[in-house]
Amino acid sequence: MNKLSIICLDGSGETFKKNNREFIDWVSDNDTVSLLYCTEKDLPGVSACGRFFASLKKTDSKYLLCVDESVVLQSEDVEKLEKELASDVPVITLQMRNSGAKSDYTSIISTKFPFYFGKYVLRRDFIENREIIDDPYFRERLVIEAVGEEFFLSDCSVDCLSDEHLETNLAKYYRAFDKDWYTDEIENFVIPSLKMGMDHNQQAVLLWLIWNKFRSNRDIYNKKVLNAEELKAFNESVDNALRLIDDDVFFEQPTIKKVGSYNCCYLYGRVHDKKPDLKVRTLKDEVDYYYNGVFSASDLMYPRVYAINIVKNSISIDFFIQGDAFGLGADGLVDVYANGVNYPYFYTGITFDTTVFGETIYSKKVFNVEIPLSDDSTTEIHFGLNGPETILAIQFRRTESRLTEKSEYTFCNMEGYLLRYCDKSIIVKKGHSDRKLERAYRRDISNIRPNKKEAAAAFGLMRLYDFGLYKPRKPVWIFSDKLYKGGDNGEYLFRYAYENIDYATSYYIIREDTEDFKRLSKKYGKHILPFNSLRQKLMVLYADIIFATHKGVFRFCGFGKTLQEFFRGELSAKVVCIQHGLTIQDMPENQNRVIDNTVAYFCASPMEIENLSQPIYGYSSDQLHLTGLPRYDGLHSDDQKQILLAPTWRRELVITGNKAGDSKEYNPRFKKSKFYEVYNSLINDETLLQCAEETGYKLAFMLHPTIGVQKDDFKPDRRVEVVNGAEALYEPYLTGSSLMVTDYSGVQFDFAYMKKPVVYYHPEELPPTYENSHFSYEKDGFGPIVSNREELVAALCKYMRSGCQIEPQYENRIEKFFPYTDDKNCERICDVIKELFY
Repeated sequence: MNKLSIICLDGSGETFKKNNREFIDWVSDNDTVSLLYCTEKDLPGVSACGRFFASLKKTDSKYLLCVDESVVLQSEDVEKLEKELASDVPVITLQMRNSGAKSDYTSIISTKFPFYFGKYVLRRDFIENREIIDDPYFRERLVIEAVGEEFFLSDCSVDCLSDEHLETNLAKYYRAFDKDWYTDEIENFVIPSLKMGMDHNQQAVLLWLIWNKFRSNRDIYNKKVLNAEELKAFNESVDNALRLIDDDVFFEQPTIKKVGSYNCCYLYGRVHDKKPDLKVRTLKDEVDYYYNGVFSASDLMYPRVYAINIVKNSISIDFFIQGDAFGLGADGLVDVYANGVNYPYFYTGITFDTTVFGETIYSKKVFNVEIPLSDDSTTEIHFGLNGPETILAIQFRRTESRLTEKSEYTFCNMEGYLLRYCDKSIIVKKGHSDRKLERAYRRDISNIRPNKKEAAAAFGLMRLYDFGLYKPRKPVWIFSDKLYKGGDNGEYLFRYAYENIDYATSYYIIREDTEDFKRLSKKYGKHILPFNSLRQKLMVLYADIIFATHKGVFRFCGFGKTLQEFFRGELSAKVVCIQHGLTIQDMPENQNRVIDNTVAYFCASPMEIENLSQPIYGYSSDQLHLTGLPRYDGLHSDDQKQILLAPTWRRELVITGNKAGDSKEYNPRFKKSKFYEVYNSLINDETLLQCAEETGYKLAFMLHPTIGVQKDDFKPDRRVEVVNGAEALYEPYLTGSSLMVTDYSGVQFDFAYMKKPVVYYHPEELPPTYENSHFSYEKDGFGPIVSNREELVAALCKYMRSGCQIEPQYENRIEKFFPYTDDKNCERICDVIKELFY
């Protein structure tokens, strides 16, 4: 009897055979693994689920794995899988890797399983022994019954190459782009399942499946699949399902662990008027929470530190207090003590909102406390619950929080002080750590994160850092842009600093495989650092200031999550923001002060200062500086009679979740979007093209860098140049164009800076990209607004026939918006840096 049957359900099976020739040969000589084909070609007109059940009659194997045609299997991977099968669990989750192949991603998705069937190895008797009801819709989704209480297992290390993603990948799970994944699945699968009568473990699985629909549309991942009416129907269905789940299920430890305490409370609160009956008990300075006297979860009340700074012999701590999700009024129960003295803390105004489908479901408030430090004595800081006796454990989840609760040797050197975390307290004293402490910390972290390769790399980097390899004698300044291309604020300010600042040594980070790396290296040599190189990482560890253009600054410096943990004590460079685009929209979730512990923010317009001065960003007035942006120093009009079409990107069209330094992945659904339809028709509009030809104008359609990978989807007329913004330098297109068409793109400001006309195209079919903005396109915009293609074409033809002259009213708005147009933006920024830090 074969132990494992691999079943190809998709397509004709021919692609699978082509991709897996060596593997198929290996199977033919293997007695424990068999291959079956129950594809659409073998059983035409039968659903994928029906083909799966038909395949059960063709094999007596104990374990089953379904695959689609895109999967690539290796014999060594299946051998590893065989070892995993010895554990005899009902379900094993495979760790799938994306192949990067262009595909319509319709194969397994079209079977409408609640999760991707092909990522689970199922035990045969676990399927056959389940009760099957007659409803064909339910039968197609019977796989959830097979998963049952073992759903939370995901410990198989076997890699399987596929063009699909796990349902846990909220950025890339393609089912979340399908309307029928929402209300249809709740009505036809989740609710009937619950009505059958399920135990707590099974209810927990369904609760997670419900939450996953919200999770896949959380915060920036809102895919905007459902319109207002569809979203209302979905919410009604969800609430009907939630009412069928036992109250205890929402607060049991497996559910809390998988769904999250805040999210469980949100789902519970949707259908219950009362708050959960949670009680607090302290025992031996530990804090427990009980639900209805049954459920217990330790340490749900704790402070989480976002950032620590030393300013003028005081320590400043930004933190959030866990516990308000349960309505415990955490900020009223917790106090901050330093050497026994109670120090007041205040709400900074910064909140981290969690949204689902664009609606805020809860907010986390950030508080700040400042405590004076002594040069002669040690300061011991702790958080107490209802007094100083019950000491709460602290979490340090970010590099900017400097320390970690995971190691007793944690440390950080800041402004002449040594910070430690011991016995639930932050210890601060004058002095520095020694090498013995630093090595002990990294050994401890390597044991906590037992990845030998990562640990070895970290220790190697540590030794070279201790030795001072490549260390310059002057303070180190670090610059970067998107990493896969230059030509933005980072490059411009780097070039100025390199040529004009003699008290610091400047470096620019960019990927070595880019054309911009070659271009810059020819002129600046070793001051251009290949991203992720040894020398680049050492320079970041030595850095005094990092000039950031994007959030997540250390990821853009080659330090991933694991490496950041190894070097928390050394990654203490001051972060200043020189921006990528102007901050005129309300974007506190990306631009607030504690995101990267930003100490200075440079702006181009008073409107930005006004926006960033809102309490929700958390900046003080002396941290915001009106200087102009570096790249504006290179904007000098060189009109080449060209019309530039440059719309912004849309989050719902972009495959997000890529690593720092990588451009976005190809989205196979892009061509089905309204965005594609609107702009592909525009670049083929015969009236526009003929007018441009008659008046001697060229047309260039520049895709935003985040959707540049979709360039080949567009089918332009021969008279239109389509440009991938991820590969092209913007400056020649901006300076050489006579007029720009955009919707909301930030390059409008670069273009207007040169006092050239802008036309705003806000198609009725596409919703606004930014709903909250201090910049009103009607009152502050630099050109007319049109809402359909016919209006736009008419406006462009009028401009081209009159030589693309800007109207006086729009020129006046530009002068009001930009106080500086003197090409001294880089100089002003460096003057501020010198005044603040040197």
